[in-house]
Amino acid sequence: MTSFDWALKKISKLASFTTAKLVLEIGAGSFTRSAKIASCYPDKQVFAIDFQEVIKLKIPSLAILDLTILTLLLSIAGKIYFLKICLISHFLLQ
Repeated sequence: MTSFDWALKKISKLASFTTAKLVLEIGAGSFTRSAKIASCYPDKQVFAIDFQEVIKLKIPSLAILDLTILTLLLSIAGKIYFLKICLISHFLLQ
């Protein structure tokens, strides 16, 4: 049994988990746990988010942008969707 299987077994026995309709994981990393929960428990809606990276983008003679990339996992009716969101956290005109 892997540590992942052990953790999922532990979580699934919690009373708050068994009665929950929505599951939120913050700091989901590779989303392995979130995807496993979504596939094992299709009756639950799973939302997971992870901060991926900040990209500094320089557009010559125009602007410098800091883009923050967030990745979301959404599970609705047993189907899993991934969304990438880019947020402009800093904008500087040159």
